[in-house]
Amino acid sequence: MRWSVVASTALLITACHDGTAPGDLQYRSLFPMAASYWGMCGLRKGGTVECWGGLPDPPFDATVPSSAVPVRLPPASPRLVFLATDDAGYRCGLEADGRAWCGGYDEPMAALDTPLRFERIAVIGGAGCGITSAGVLHCWGDERRLPGVQPGTLPVCRPATAFEPEVRCAVTPLRIPMDRRVASVSGGGERACLMLEDGEARCWGVNRLDYVGSEPALGVLGTGNTVDEVVITPEPVQGGLRFVAVQAHPFGEGACGDVTGDGVYCWGSPPFGRFEGETTGREFLAAPTRLVPPEGRTLRGLALGGAGACALDQEDAAWCWIRSPDPVQALGNLRFESLAVSGFTACGIAASGAWCWGANGQGTVGNGTTADQPIPVRVLGQGEAGED
Repeated sequence: MRWSVVASTALLITACHDGTAPGDLQYRSLFPMAASYWGMCGLRKGGTVECWGGLPDPPFDATVPSSAVPVRLPPASPRLVFLATDDAGYRCGLEADGRAWCGGYDEPMAALDTPLRFERIAVIGGAGCGITSAGVLHCWGDERRLPGVQPGTLPVCRPATAFEPEVRCAVTPLRIPMDRRVASVSGGGERACLMLEDGEARCWGVNRLDYVGSEPALGVLGTGNTVDEVVITPEPVQGGLRFVAVQAHPFGEGACGDVTGDGVYCWGSPPFGRFEGETTGREFLAAPTRLVPPEGRTLRGLALGGAGACALDQEDAAWCWIRSPDPVQALGNLRFESLAVSGFTACGIAASGAWCWGANGQGTVGNGTTADQPIPVRVLGQGEAGED
């Protein structure tokens, strides 16, 4: 079974699985609206995208800041099959033919001016990256987040203000030279990681992680580089592991990857779980370190959220680290194909459709209420009598 990731703070993890539910109203994938919005989105089998929980403007109406039931993307939005946003509100989406649409927090999404078509897309702190069917990486947007781009070489796209420095941008996608095909890319905050076709992970961005009230940590990229600098060229993560999926934390606190048959490894300062060799918990991980699994379980398919994480075990049961340092199994005897996490809320795709559980103050569970749900409940509007 091979896993793939399409992410920034918006994660999509999809597995090969035989169990499906009939009808175009079923959701076939889920992805967080953004770590800071407490919202979730789902792609229906019929090809439409709907979101629930916190709904940022745009693309939604600012007079409706949240919804406890799924809301379809406005008619003016392109027919997206994937939507990715970051915690600053930058977002990009893909249409079925691979055309990319992007927009900032206070502007509508527009099609990128390029003939390129992408199979995967991610957003990274005001920038976007896409991977073509040939495994070629292209990136655009804020120069500070683009791999391999020397500072000060791109044109100014946003002049300096009294509060912000000028920003230089790539308006159209730039080809990022790599020595092998790129399989996935994800980002969060000031850092990003990609995975090559052979499973090697490489990361770039700010190599310093600041802690409130304590000394900063150097080496958050996990590459063995402990210099306080901005790393421009993606560097290999140390340890020589080969991953089947890699995801950067939505807020840039590190990254994690799946190793077939061996579980989940993380580096940096992931805000969840316990890791092998730790003595006090929440220790800084300078190199990929194995996440301690539940007894007798092997983890895979990790889904990172801003405040927690979930993963699948070898029996497709979901385990989550949300408001708990130890993994808690999702109740209900459900078996999932994929997982997604937004804030303190988890969701998953099962054979019977989309289910969510956890914090629900803004309706992120999608069951029509704002009461927290400790047990998975089925998201409304999936077309099965008696279950909605």
